[in-house]
Amino acid sequence: MKRVLIIMMILVAAGIQMAAAAEVCPEGDIQVKFEDDTGVDFGDVSIGDTFTLPIPDSTGSIEIEITAVKDGTEALSFNWTSDEPVCYMLVKAGNDDSGWLELAATSGAGTTPNTHAISHITFCLGCGGGQQEIPEFPTIALPIAAILGLAFFFQRRKE
Repeated sequence: MKRVLIIMMILVAAGIQMAAAAEVCPEGDIQVKFEDDTGVDFGDVSIGDTFTLPIPDSTGSIEIEITAVKDGTEALSFNWTSDEPVCYMLVKAGNDDSGWLELAATSGAGTTPNTHAISHITFCLGCGGGQQEIPEFPTIALPIAAILGLAFFFQRRKE
């Protein structure tokens, strides 16, 4: 029973670490997200449809144009242009995403990482935060080793 509990604690801790950096622009960057909350429904589009969102704290905007659809109405790919350089872009489709693409560009194209329709697209501008920091090995390994050490200690003590 204790082993199961310990394994669950480790998996939860690892899951929290993984989820922390999932869909957020690096600190200091401006985020522009095309999704249902901003009036963009990628499940009901046609080829050639365009959507424009303003860039916060700027007079510029980002525009996307749908270039391919699935089943007649679900977006699969797009072209985009921005008035300011885009540092990173994330395309989310179904349970998968394309991962953060490093761009440093003002235009380009994007597509789904699979056969699912696009659910939302996130652009990061400003490049102020730089790349996301990756924790060093001891930062992750030491807490896990400590938990495992305590588990063995208490198991040994019980016997």
